[in-house]
Amino acid sequence: MLDITFNPIAHGFVYLTAVLDVASRRVLSHKVATILAARHAGHAAEIAEQALAQYGPPEIINTDQGS
Repeated sequence: MLDITFNPIAHGFVYLTAVLDVASRRVLSHKVATILAARHAGHAAEIAEQALAQYGPPEIINTDQGS
C-alpha cells in the first residue's frame, strides 16, 4: 500500500509518503517532504520504485484514493 499523510508544523506541513506491506505492516520505503505539489509529487513514484527494486513486485498495489 502506498499512502501520503501530513502533520502540521509551525509554518505549514510535513508530508510523509510510505510504501507498506499490508500483511506484515512493515514500512518498505518512505520519504519526508515539506512541499507537496504536482511538480514535487514524483517522490511517491521514487519510493515505490525503491520498494519494488528491493522487494520485487507485489501481487497487488493499493493506494489511498483520497477523500
